[in-house]
Amino acid sequence: RRGRYPVPMGDTKHIIGQRVRALRLREQLTQEQLGQMVGLNRVQICHLERGEGNFTLGNLDKVLDGFGLTIENLFDDGAEPGKSANSSPRGSRS
Repeated sequence: RRGRYPVPMGDTKHIIGQRVRALRLREQLTQEQLGQMVGLNRVQICHLERGEGNFTLGNLDKVLDGFGLTIENLFDDGAEPGKSANSSPRGSRS
């Protein structure tokens, strides 16, 4: 069995996409609704979830902000939307 890291870049994109999709579905959002919430379009969300194209870190950050998560806790098994590593939603920062 292969270790958790390092992961080839193609796999990393798919892993991130799967995690974002799981979060979106847990919140019962459509791709369109998530896109509107974070300022992206449905196609951009679709590409992120499928690990396709070049999704920028800036756009990933917008999606994570929408869930109140940070990149640091995106992969936490217990990560819950609205709860970042410091227990306060990122969107409430000044």
